[in-house]
Amino acid sequence: LSIIVFSNSISKKIIKLIDGRADIIFYDLEKKVSYYDKINAFNLERIVKENVKFSQIYPYKANDLTLNSAETLISNFFKKELTGVGGKKSLIIGAGNVGFKLALKLNESGSNTYLFRRDKIKLRNIVNTLNIVKPDGTISKSHVSKNLEKDIFEADIIINCSDNKGVLKKKHIKFIKSNCFLLDIGKGMFEKEALKI
Repeated sequence: LSIIVFSNSISKKIIKLIDGRADIIFYDLEKKVSYYDKINAFNLERIVKENVKFSQIYPYKANDLTLNSAETLISNFFKKELTGVGGKKSLIIGAGNVGFKLALKLNESGSNTYLFRRDKIKLRNIVNTLNIVKPDGTISKSHVSKNLEKDIFEADIIINCSDNKGVLKKKHIKFIKSNCFLLDIGKGMFEKEALKI
């Protein structure tokens, strides 16, 4: 069972319902929520630790599970190639938390990554940061996607990490490489007509 919560009171009610009925309760360790009240700040970790009496509790980071799963899928897709993802062109649409971390992992594996984000100032800062923090010996780099359509057509790997629905349109599908790896971590990378194709 997976439950998404955004408030202290709802979290306490749910914990009372499941404590002792579930052997193990995993809780998200990340302190990122859209709800914030200075008097009653939402802190899921504290609520779990204060209220669970019978079940075992373990922290985890959902974004890291997503990241590790994506990295494993991509590596397995290219496992028969001698260089793996090395030398491949990766396009990441949505350069937020997960997109940033995936770009770094792909760079470290030898892929040149192109990142697209609607906020161009943040995008430039993210790309600059990626190129600064990657290991010194890593030749591949991150780049700003200046022409999304061109990058879609040239990419060996396309990953959607955005909440922008329908990024890939019907007009794009016939130009995507036949062996391109497509991964949707976001909210629906294909326009309805594109998905049919």
